[in-house]
Amino acid sequence: MYIEFALSDNRPGPDLLLIRYQLVKWATQNGQINYKEKTIKHKHRVTFDNDKLYTYFALTWNPAQHNQLKYRLIEPMETRQP
Repeated sequence: MYIEFALSDNRPGPDLLLIRYQLVKWATQNGQINYKEKTIKHKHRVTFDNDKLYTYFALTWNPAQHNQLKYRLIEPMETRQP
């Protein structure tokens, strides 16, 4: 599972800076939560080691109203093998 933020196609840099700033602020305010980040194309992904933190994130993520700070929770589907 991971959290995905969409970056704008024409200016991904400022969006990424805003997302990272708000993530650091959120993690600090909630007890130094550890997370990992990865940017792939125009998507920024955030993962946690503990699956319970995804629910906690959804309940506590409340940054200023910026369109760039909207996110999706993604649970990759398992690949099927015949």
